[in-house]
Amino acid sequence: MEAAGREGTPTSTGAHPAARCRGRLLPPRCPTTAVALLASLAVAATQPSTAATPAVQPRPGAPLWGLVLRHRWALAFAAAVCAIAVRNLVGLSTTPSGLYADEVSIGYNTWTIAHFGVDEHGATLPLYFQAFGEWKNPVYVYALVPFIWLFGLTTAVVRTPAALFGILSAIALAGFARRATGSKGVALATLLIAGAAPWLTLLSRVAFEVSSMVACLAVMLWCLARAVEEPTRRRWFGFAGVALALGVFAYTVGRLEGALLAAAVVLCFGGWRLLRRLDAFIVAMLAAYLLLALWAMRHPGQLTFYFNSISIAAGHASLWTVVGRFAGNIAAYFGPGFLFVSGDPNLRQSTGFGGELLVATLPLLVAGIVVCIRRWREPLPRFVLIGLVLAPIAAALTNEGTPHALRDATALPFWIAITAYGIDGLRPLLGRRRAWRVAAIVLVVAVAAETALFTVDLYGGYTTRSAIWFGGPEMAAISRAHAIAGDHTVWLSAELKQPYIYACFVALPPPPGHAVGGASVDLELAEAGFRDISGSAARAPARTGDLLVLGPAETPPPGSVPVFNESEPEVSGSGAGVTEVLAVRVWRAG
Repeated sequence: MEAAGREGTPTSTGAHPAARCRGRLLPPRCPTTAVALLASLAVAATQPSTAATPAVQPRPGAPLWGLVLRHRWALAFAAAVCAIAVRNLVGLSTTPSGLYADEVSIGYNTWTIAHFGVDEHGATLPLYFQAFGEWKNPVYVYALVPFIWLFGLTTAVVRTPAALFGILSAIALAGFARRATGSKGVALATLLIAGAAPWLTLLSRVAFEVSSMVACLAVMLWCLARAVEEPTRRRWFGFAGVALALGVFAYTVGRLEGALLAAAVVLCFGGWRLLRRLDAFIVAMLAAYLLLALWAMRHPGQLTFYFNSISIAAGHASLWTVVGRFAGNIAAYFGPGFLFVSGDPNLRQSTGFGGELLVATLPLLVAGIVVCIRRWREPLPRFVLIGLVLAPIAAALTNEGTPHALRDATALPFWIAITAYGIDGLRPLLGRRRAWRVAAIVLVVAVAAETALFTVDLYGGYTTRSAIWFGGPEMAAISRAHAIAGDHTVWLSAELKQPYIYACFVALPPPPGHAVGGASVDLELAEAGFRDISGSAARAPARTGDLLVLGPAETPPPGSVPVFNESEPEVSGSGAGVTEVLAVRVWRAG
């Protein structure tokens, strides 16, 4: 046994003989160690072989593919944003066709602000812009100023901020989803669904102020999600307050909805004992309403003038009538007809192809509502659900054009936020059964197919259907008449849709040098070579050679000769055929 131990086999203690000989150069009783040492010296003295091992060559494209894999989420988000941007920006001047009077008013007032620092009535950098029967909100107008300054006044330029606000809304809602759920996949899906939503798509293609309010609310949701997650939550609450404060001045319903949502923020995130962390939010909102109150004191009755004529209490309605109208309006805004089937009947506010949201997202919305109810004790899901309930209140107080997609656009960011919670709630089911994975694939295919069909109709059928809604013939007739009038006056019929603002958009007369109120209309028209027709067109005091832009049924002064007509396509009730309808007739006085 002892000899065997010296030959290098393990001893009964389990230690190898070489382990007992460490520290000695040539131990006489450890031949194994000596042999090992001599062998190592021989190997070290041996010359290396000249035959080198062939190096492994990387596969072509491997570094690039590795880079793609490392940054796959960033690339996916960038591709999605680019797709939304292309969809929002392509064909702004033709889809929808024409330019509605409200868009024209915003465009001309922005042009006067950009070049003269006053609005069309001569008011210097006003908070609100006086238009025909109402006041335009300032956020969209001032956002448009740099684009008008750089690129001039065109249809596409006037609509560009709407497209950018739509992109910002989708990105902010994706940011909300990322912070609220902690999932990049949910954030990417939310980004795609927000960009594909018919509601947001059309708002991103028309120069209505409401697109800026939707962007403000989306940014507010993202900031609130950051406030819940970040330790520096007071700063993010302050940013949320600034976004909501801008929303107060972005669109008319924001004046009421801003107060309602601010109260909901305090209720959900602060409470009376935690108001200190909301101090920046509260200060921002108080500043907004203080500014609004000061303006209202200088312009008494102006902010509610138009609302009084369209409210559910108009016409001295009884209390029960008002309650009934309000309840009916709320039901319409939450009804499937408006949301998923037909949308807003006004083709300036909806395409007429389906509802305001994608039908395929209905399971996600239901799941999202369930998730928010289950997580009611958490401030963010609770606020999203309360915000969804509060969103249509301002719209429901009006009794004109209900359901109205612009007035209810306050609800859009909350519907998308609910969708994000729904995706996150259904995500764990994908790993349980194969049937759930198949259902998820079917849902993705359905959303993609519905988005594709909507997009095809948007650039095809909707362009034709909407032409009659956007004042294209008026703009074309006034522009052409102005070009051929020479030194003669162009007379504009009162039967046309706000012809004076179209004339200002076409001729770009300089605004008054000081505030003159409504008198600016006549001054600007005279400066541009236009005049309004008051009373019957047949009695217009036109001189020989003057041009008259009249409605299709109006009679011109005796001796007038026709110059040209402008028509617009009108789709039949069944949608089977399109006919050209005479819209404007232009005459030359004899």
